[in-house]
Amino acid sequence: MKIKIRETPKYCSLTKDKFKNRIDLSAKGSFEIKTYSFSRMAEKGGEMKLSSRYTKTDKTESVIIDYEFKGLDWIFVDGRDLIINIDSKENINLKAIKVDSSVGKNAAGQINNLLGSNRSSTLSNLSDVEVTEIGYYILTPKELDSICNAKKIEFQINSKKIVLESNETTSKKLHVILRSLHYDLFSSKTYESYLEENNKLASGSGCFIATASMGSYNNPVVIDLRVFRDEWLLRRNWGVKFTDLYYKYGPRLATLIENSKILKKITFYLIVNPLYYIIFKIFRFKNEK
Repeated sequence: MKIKIRETPKYCSLTKDKFKNRIDLSAKGSFEIKTYSFSRMAEKGGEMKLSSRYTKTDKTESVIIDYEFKGLDWIFVDGRDLIINIDSKENINLKAIKVDSSVGKNAAGQINNLLGSNRSSTLSNLSDVEVTEIGYYILTPKELDSICNAKKIEFQINSKKIVLESNETTSKKLHVILRSLHYDLFSSKTYESYLEENNKLASGSGCFIATASMGSYNNPVVIDLRVFRDEWLLRRNWGVKFTDLYYKYGPRLATLIENSKILKKITFYLIVNPLYYIIFKIFRFKNEK
């Protein structure tokens, strides 16, 4: 397909720099993949964030998947592969190219959770992060088209220390982001109905109601609920169906809650607080087993 950027992008943001003769078309949204589980918060872990864009200058033209790892220790992503599997038949291998790395504050500090006990930081904000690895993977437009045309994709992120494999939700999120880019990059309507139904997956990582109630996506309670979703709920068929239903109706409820102080308090005391307590009990029982 020939690149023809939509004049008014629907699922991407378009920026032009006439002095550098540069065009950037960036898919709205990103998502994180955890390198720790709910039951191992105290261990060294982190988050890998993925997003996508198209960049064109006088010398280069590339479709890019950006990565940003924030964690308690280096995992060394540079030079390793991102492998995207298409319909269980074909693999596309992309090599990580490092842009930057940095060391921040020590992340060994303690924070209070909803139940009043202390635990190690779960990277709730940048000040908790000790190391950051930033880079990207390059796709050809043809590879992008192949991935977007797939009925199902799965992916694996390799580093020197760990291997991150997608689950059903993260695979779908990557598909949504890349199809969003494809839609506006080629002025195509191929995935229009799909994106109308699923684009909220890319605009956030869920927990809409908890986020609205707590006032922050990075609140430690919201982070724990997201990890519970990824590490427990999404490993069950009924949990996947429930999550899909939640993604459909959750944002509307969250908007109502977010705009009302009374609804925030009601939601916190009647939904978020009891739910968090139950989850804590489930995982504590599981660990004792």
